[in-house]
Amino acid sequence: MGRAPSQRGFTLIELMVVLVVVGLLISLVGMNIGGGGERRELTEVTRTLYLRMQAAADEAVLTSREMGVRFEEDNRYRFLVFDRDEAEWVPEPRGGLPGGRLPKWAEIEIQSEGDSGGGTGLGDSDAELIPHIVFFSSGQMTPFELSIWWRKQQEAVHRIQSDGVNGPDWSRPGDEPDSGEL
Repeated sequence: MGRAPSQRGFTLIELMVVLVVVGLLISLVGMNIGGGGERRELTEVTRTLYLRMQAAADEAVLTSREMGVRFEEDNRYRFLVFDRDEAEWVPEPRGGLPGGRLPKWAEIEIQSEGDSGGGTGLGDSDAELIPHIVFFSSGQMTPFELSIWWRKQQEAVHRIQSDGVNGPDWSRPGDEPDSGEL
């Protein structure tokens, strides 16, 4: 008879627990989205380089002129054309394949047939323009292996490589290497 109706609702502790759980979920989602920025950027610039290398190989065949790509110590790369009249490599003229730059936090190592062994294989930007990889008008190219990785994740390496006969092949981190065995 004199009993008050029971109150329904959430207690302050219940509301605080819900807010803490929601806050944790939001922070986890934010870390997953934000932490992958460098990985996504590295994948995108590697994809761009790979596609440009394929285009250079195709252009060498279509125009019957040798083309090359040169990598610099500051993570820049540029495409070169062999000038037959001057018998030297010259930068790709305007309107040709653009060069590019890998992120400053990326590491790069190139091993090609012409390397004297070890090291990064990167060139000095003030030195004579000699490409690390040559795309011949015959459709062949310099055998090479180009490795690109994020300094903080050295085990996640992007590789662009060719045996010299087949065009460039891109393997992403996590791709299983082809052992060539049956």
